[in-house]
Amino acid sequence: MIDDLLQPSLSERPPARPLFSTTTLILSGLFGGGVGALAIFTVNAQRAHRWSRDLWLITLGLPLALLWPVVGMPTLPSGVRLANKLVGLLLAMLAYWLHRDIYRAQNLFGTPSPNGWPAGIGAVVLGSLVTGLVQAALFARGLG
Repeated sequence: MIDDLLQPSLSERPPARPLFSTTTLILSGLFGGGVGALAIFTVNAQRAHRWSRDLWLITLGLPLALLWPVVGMPTLPSGVRLANKLVGLLLAMLAYWLHRDIYRAQNLFGTPSPNGWPAGIGAVVLGSLVTGLVQAALFARGLG
């Protein structure tokens, strides 16, 4: 009887790993724009095994993150950068809202978040590169 209780669970999926901190998520959204926020959100969705529930934000957020800063607000001085930061913060807020129960559970049980520096820097670099490439492509075609 006791040996049966000590056996591993029947689940083939490994347990969920802790999410990156909200600070990593927000700073990636602020400095990496929408693409940076979505990068951290995607990694967190993978770590929490929530792909099926979180895929809608990735699918709808990527076109918003790429096109709205370039097409939506280019008339203001530095409007593209401002819009990119606003979209990044909006997507970071939505990402936190979707994972808020996991973040609360991590805080309740004192589970430390993994080091967010490498992932955060990678998300910021990725967001800056992708947004810059999209801006250059749209401006070259006269669409931005």
